[in-house]
Amino acid sequence: MLDDSDFVILPMEPATMSVKPVVRVIRQLVEPRGVPYRVLVSRVKRDPSAVRRKDDALEMLDEMHLPHFRGVIREYVMHTDAPLTGEVVTTYPRSRATANAIDDYKDLALELTSLWANGKR
Repeated sequence: MLDDSDFVILPMEPATMSVKPVVRVIRQLVEPRGVPYRVLVSRVKRDPSAVRRKDDALEMLDEMHLPHFRGVIREYVMHTDAPLTGEVVTTYPRSRATANAIDDYKDLALELTSLWANGKR
């Protein structure tokens, strides 16, 4: 699949134990193919300790000079329920929580579009 890819998004949970596997995939599979990529920190819970873990994960990625998205995908119950209901983020029923979830994906799409439009990979 990587051989036919123009760009790779590598999701990573905001946990120290998640960094090593992502780095391994990047070093062993993605970089040897020369495929542009970004790490996406996702499943970010909203409590204060989770926000600190998210910040720590982004800082670790910066220290390792690994490209990552500025935005993150926060964890919402509707993401967990979506496979059961057959919904995708763009078809969630409108509520305050779903608006925030939808905004996370819109922000990611805008960031990705901006990267591509400016020739950054």
